[in-house]
Amino acid sequence: MPRRSETAPESEPLARQLKEVSLSQYFDEDFMFYLVPLYCNVVLVDPDTGERKAFISKQNYVLLARREPNGTIRILLKHFSNELMAQFGIFVKHTPSVLEPRVPDCLVRDLLERNVERFRVRVGETFTLLRRLFETYIDFPDQRYYVLFPLWIIGTYFYTMFRMYPYLYISGMKHSGKTKSLELFEKLCYNAMFSTDISSASLFRVVEDSGATLLIDEAETIDMNLRKLLLSGYKQAGKVFRVEEIGGKKTVVAYNVFCPKAIANIEGLDEVLEDRCISVTMLRGSRRNIILRSVPGNHPDFDQARYYLYVLGLTRWHEIREIFNSLSEPPLDDIDGRTWELWRPMFALAVWVVCDFM
Repeated sequence: MPRRSETAPESEPLARQLKEVSLSQYFDEDFMFYLVPLYCNVVLVDPDTGERKAFISKQNYVLLARREPNGTIRILLKHFSNELMAQFGIFVKHTPSVLEPRVPDCLVRDLLERNVERFRVRVGETFTLLRRLFETYIDFPDQRYYVLFPLWIIGTYFYTMFRMYPYLYISGMKHSGKTKSLELFEKLCYNAMFSTDISSASLFRVVEDSGATLLIDEAETIDMNLRKLLLSGYKQAGKVFRVEEIGGKKTVVAYNVFCPKAIANIEGLDEVLEDRCISVTMLRGSRRNIILRSVPGNHPDFDQARYYLYVLGLTRWHEIREIFNSLSEPPLDDIDGRTWELWRPMFALAVWVVCDFM
């Protein structure tokens, strides 16, 4: 039999062109979203027999928040599709597939039950909880780290709002708490992924896929390819280009490498890479009861902290956006442009927390 000719698909340009987004969080003046994987009950119905088949599947959802003209925030949990995102002028290039669900169960329940009364979270109480967790598990001789580390964690839930986001470089002798700090970051940061051995190919695919906070431990030797990606991945313009086979044709594909990264080692980093970092030198603590306390695999406080952090993003993103935009110049004359670019998000986050305590 002759093959039936296929009708060519019809296409027409959209009157409103879309903004392509390749990360799993996005912020605009009156709109934001987080892309989140969630486990779901899925039911398939056979159209001929009516037989129902149920199974569990990990699906991509989107947490949307929109500021209405009267100032109220409308929050939605929707099954992801680019048809949905097009309503907000967005086209999402990639969707999460590697990550396990990070959204706390209590937040999913509150969203499903529309329990909006619980969405009244203050950045001050979030900072206080994060600080208490570090005081519980890490003995910092330098008390300033109890401020810096919680601020950096809060910023991972907003990092695409900033043109640059500083790496956190943690150095120090053995048994000074470097790995334990990263373990605590893994429980709290946005889409955190902990690794002691990540290749350059894995890095750009993980970042493009999930917008993860990368936690790289024992980074004593960083090969040249990985170093090149790290040098450009602290700013939004950071991209790498690779030739991929798509539909049987070789195509040049751009991958985003911009995401928060915390790096820990003993030996130190080269000067150029360290210039992209806020550098912290860990010292051995003296309080034995804290030093011997391990970071548990799970704890209600970790879920509570992530609940607060997601809700801050969903309800108060416009506040940190306004503060960041208002900080156009460094507070001190001896801060140069590059240093200010790195520290500006931290200053904005600190101002946000301090204003909430006042």
